[in-house]
Amino acid sequence: MIAMFSGMRAEEIARMRPAHDFAEFDGVFCMVLQNQGDLSPKSEAGERVVPVHRRLLDLGLRDLVAQRIAERSYRLLGPQDRDRGRREDRASVVPAQYPHAAD
Repeated sequence: MIAMFSGMRAEEIARMRPAHDFAEFDGVFCMVLQNQGDLSPKSEAGERVVPVHRRLLDLGLRDLVAQRIAERSYRLLGPQDRDRGRREDRASVVPAQYPHAAD
């Protein structure tokens, strides 16, 4: 739904951090796409402010952001472990689950 009403790519949505990537400007609730250290937008045009569509607000996006902030969640959606999914972590997990994958 976020992609449909914002034009954002799936990767951008997956990286959204509730405490850092949402803000209100002149009374408009927005998503702020910005450099995240080791994760950055593909181009300068990728750094932008996207107003949240009324339909996403009606569906409770602002409430979800507030809930995730209260829970101290690092990401808006998906696994909350900061390191989950990084290459070095996947490499250490895969051999334990699939012993032949390390060959």
